[in-house]
Amino acid sequence: MIAITSGAVGERIIAYFILILGIRDDDAQRYLKLNLPLDAATDCTLAPSVADEYQSQGLGSVLMRQLIVLSRQLGRRRMVLWGGTQATNDRAIRFYHKHGFRTVGEFQEPLGFNNYDMIMDL
Repeated sequence: MIAITSGAVGERIIAYFILILGIRDDDAQRYLKLNLPLDAATDCTLAPSVADEYQSQGLGSVLMRQLIVLSRQLGRRRMVLWGGTQATNDRAIRFYHKHGFRTVGEFQEPLGFNNYDMIMDL
């Protein structure tokens, strides 16, 4: 995990990007239904977050570029988003597309909440 902190008034995490070298079972099952089998030996999973007040300042892009480089150095070929992304989160979807992710499927979880599965070739 990469975490960035701000020390203005006490320490607090303003961004984190969790990279898992492998695939979570629920993500693997959804992608299999899309005829996109994932390989835990060569694929990885990303869970990024940047605090709202720090978005659109380039911080997420810096972290994303570094994780893409690191993932390639570690022999990973594809990256998926942990649990997808909410279909209503236009800002996140634009961010992921900008960095090379493509939308490959849609699912509801919890029931009634649309999400997109997104994957990137590294």
